[in-house]
Amino acid sequence: MKYAFVYIETVPAYPEKMSLSGIAILCYDEHTFEKAWSSWIQNKQTQAQEASMYNFAPQNNTPTFPEVARTIVELTQNRTLVAHDAAFVFKVLKNLFADLGFEFSCEKICTLRLWRKKLQDVSSFKLHDLIAHFHLQSHFEERLLKNADYIVQLFQQTQNTVVSNENKQSFKKLYENLLDECGVYYFFNAQNELIYIGKSKNIKSRIQAHFNNTNTERAVNMKSEVWQINAEYTGSELVALLLESHQIKQHKPKYNRAQRRSRYPWAIVSYQNAQNYLCFDVARTQNAPQAIMQFSSLRAAKSFLAYWREELLLCDYLCHLSSGKGACFHYSLHSCLGACIQVETAESYNERANLLVEKYAFSQDNFLIIDKGRTEGEYALILIENSHYKGWGYTSLKPNKRSIKKLKQYIQHYPETKDTRQILKQWLRENSPKIIYF
Repeated sequence: MKYAFVYIETVPAYPEKMSLSGIAILCYDEHTFEKAWSSWIQNKQTQAQEASMYNFAPQNNTPTFPEVARTIVELTQNRTLVAHDAAFVFKVLKNLFADLGFEFSCEKICTLRLWRKKLQDVSSFKLHDLIAHFHLQSHFEERLLKNADYIVQLFQQTQNTVVSNENKQSFKKLYENLLDECGVYYFFNAQNELIYIGKSKNIKSRIQAHFNNTNTERAVNMKSEVWQINAEYTGSELVALLLESHQIKQHKPKYNRAQRRSRYPWAIVSYQNAQNYLCFDVARTQNAPQAIMQFSSLRAAKSFLAYWREELLLCDYLCHLSSGKGACFHYSLHSCLGACIQVETAESYNERANLLVEKYAFSQDNFLIIDKGRTEGEYALILIENSHYKGWGYTSLKPNKRSIKKLKQYIQHYPETKDTRQILKQWLRENSPKIIYF
């Protein structure tokens, strides 16, 4: 992993901006030092006067920011920016580059935030206070490079504390007994709190990748908190996906961002009206046993329908997005073909409307998906009944249509959500499993 350790000094500028007075960058490839660069920056005369307050008097040969901008880009591109108060450093650089018409972007890690999470007995986390706390020394003479070097040392210590802390196992010991098999894994912190849930076809390799990842501050923070790892092997990748989704919704670990929603009170339903046109509407999930999709809010459900109304040239009235007599407004815009006034036949209209149903509904109402089990001779079963996901289980019985009633007894029931339907639909599109319809 390549890093650019950045230290900057700034002076106030008008209006409500900070102007750069000095910058240092130390480039590393993992732990290997590659290059050091620093420069004082010439500002406008008013800024230069303020800079004297910071013991910096710019010389005539001091470059302006546009003159060093290219060097900064070359030293930071394709690297993770590491700084003390990285958000501030990034904002200053981004604003300065924006003035030049260039969009500055990079991944970043903040040593200030990392140490705030680790140290409980320190009153100040300013750079000079942490330097004094750890009695840091640097071989650089220049102030800019010296402070950049202190940031390197602070970052390296955050990496080392997890491994060297005698009260913890080393990272390798945490996962060395795990298997490279399919399943779900769980990260716990020192307080036995579940902080992350993941799924992988190769659990041990995936966890190794977690511990080697220092690309983002989130990855570094999570790694530093891991105290214990548990794994649940599923054999079936589909079961692993479904189990992961359920566990995230149930426990809501702080480092899981996706699939946290557990309530979907609104749903899209379909029916045929008296003229045989296929209609869509939004209803309460509890009153919609044959829902096509579920949503966390009424607005999200309406937005979903509005998108597909436009995409498939459906009628606003028949999607219950508006009501009235005669033609809907979209008919005048030629984005409705006239089903509202029966200019378009039900057969023609339903052909397009059914594309929405087919995209999100299952092809059959009742079926069992048969997948790989955890051991030789075991089968994973995933049950869809009345067009709804019911759950999954395992059996050593050889699945066939005659044993459906018996096979259903092995199913552990789980709630259906918007996420589980999407998982199942996508997995079925990408794989060709054995399926028993009944």
